[in-house]
Amino acid sequence: MFVRSRKAKGSTYYAVVESYREAGKVKHRQVVALGTCPTVEDAIGATRREVRRARRRLADMTAFYPEGVTVSARGAQERDKLTKSLALQEGRLKLLTDVRGRMAQAARSAS
Repeated sequence: MFVRSRKAKGSTYYAVVESYREAGKVKHRQVVALGTCPTVEDAIGATRREVRRARRRLADMTAFYPEGVTVSARGAQERDKLTKSLALQEGRLKLLTDVRGRMAQAARSAS
């Protein structure tokens, strides 16, 4: 596994890529996109910040609409959007930490 960089629209984007063989040819597949973060550690830090921010916003919304208070349609929509976003970011964080472990294991076995 390695980190690949690509330039697009004036920015550099990074992704973790793994090599594999298919029909005798070496091919690559993207494991996880890192966005503009050049390392997996940077991407993990950025994702942790996003998770904290989403949890804080969800807690603020829960405080604003306590149990028993009718939530407006817009408020319910925003809460659902935050909940889905938080679930996606937590999944991404888990994937990034798994990839970090796999990359470390591959580096140990290569030496």
